Amino acid sequence: GSQTPVVTVTWRMNEDGTVAGEPVVQHPQNSQWFGVAAEASVRAVKNCQPFNLPKDKYSSWREITWDFDWPKILGTQP
Repeated sequence: GSQTPVVTVTWRMNEDGTVAGEPVVQHPQNSQWFGVAAEASVRAVKNCQPFNLPKDKYSSWREITWDFDWPKILGTQP
């Protein structure tokens, strides 16, 4: 519901579309809902690899920052 946060995650990519290292949650919060949403966000990044991205544009996507808008994803946004 309204307590579900937006989680921003940053990660680096290898040229083959796999994740290089561990995705990092930006601005972590000390709440149960944030922890659950952060874990789900990191798991989503890992489960989506390898990403199918244009190799000739690697310099544009070698580091990605993404907002996981959990209220929107879950359909609980007013």
